Amino acid sequence: GEAPLTVLLDSSFDGDLKTALAAYTTSPRLMAVALYHPTRGAHSRGKNRAAESQTFVVVQWEELVVLLWEPQGEASVPLTHEKQQTTYQKRSWAGLLALAQQYASLEGEAIAPTFCRDLVWLLTKGYGVLPEREEEESATPEAVVTNTQIYTKAEIEYHLAQVADASEYTTLSYADRTGVQIPFGWAREVLLEHWVNPKPNPAKPEPPQGYLALSLFPGNTVGQGNQLYEHGLDWTGKESLAVAGLELELDIFYHIKFMHFNGYVSGLWLWPQHLKEGEYNTLFSAEGFQKSGRKWRKKGQWDTLAALLDEHIKPEVDWRAECQWQKKFIDSGRNYFDVAFGFGVEAYLPYNQLLTQADVEADDFSKAGTLLDRIIDEGFQHLLK
Repeated sequence: GEAPLTVLLDSSFDGDLKTALAAYTTSPRLMAVALYHPTRGAHSRGKNRAAESQTFVVVQWEELVVLLWEPQGEASVPLTHEKQQTTYQKRSWAGLLALAQQYASLEGEAIAPTFCRDLVWLLTKGYGVLPEREEEESATPEAVVTNTQIYTKAEIEYHLAQVADASEYTTLSYADRTGVQIPFGWAREVLLEHWVNPKPNPAKPEPPQGYLALSLFPGNTVGQGNQLYEHGLDWTGKESLAVAGLELELDIFYHIKFMHFNGYVSGLWLWPQHLKEGEYNTLFSAEGFQKSGRKWRKKGQWDTLAALLDEHIKPEVDWRAECQWQKKFIDSGRNYFDVAFGFGVEAYLPYNQLLTQADVEADDFSKAGTLLDRIIDEGFQHLLK
């Protein structure tokens, strides 16, 4: 792909911004932060000898590497990166923050990662560096309206990260999703998402915007599937989950996950109405799992799998386009992939109900973390029974 963009910030930022950055670098949402002193790090060799007295802070997210420093010599000293080709541009703080706002307003986690939105939120709400944009944010579907306040997407993601941190369960270390690890065997993580399922149940209306989705994916790997199908599938007919004095609406759907070297490649999200009717349709069953939930080799087997999916999925569902079959498989150069035939489960929690368990102003989410633990312990853990 293209070389990442690295922005060199000039020395025009003030003390308040330095304080804000220092606070931001402690955020668990940040992908990578490193402090460099040129006399110790890779930046001390070659052309960088003139900058030995400088201290560098590197903030990295997927599309942007931000290099902050206090220049005590020439501001235009070029930097080199020996392991990665990089395009350097010099920008002011104002230019960087405008760029961060632009990234944060775009859709898609690959374009606007959570920690980029967190930075914008922190500099806006926490330090008043960026102007408020209440009207614009409240008018977009990214805003969640509660009884008393409008919360932006970045604010909600921050709240959810705090709830996960307050849980007794281990917080996920991935930068692209918020949640906790669970030791169920048939499922390994619960995700906290402020948006509803991107593939909503076509037989039901979408939950209101003021709801959060607590998601888990039973049978998300072949190993999990071995344990999942031992319990039977009666649980897939459940429509609600009674826990902690709450009645949480449930959505349960089918999920096919494609993996390579244990890494996610693509997936399919299906509902009962997407599958052909008839007893012969055993794609999501113990029988189907034992037959098809395995490693598929490219030589002669991929066509067999495609024919199997065509046999069970209705023709109006373009599953090849959904999972980018041609790009991610046929033309990918891969010689195998693993397939897991599992399920997705989403329990919808009113956002107001979460906030009644949290002191947002005091940044205290301990009771909200306890509520999450109860939903897991009293609800999800007994889901298959």
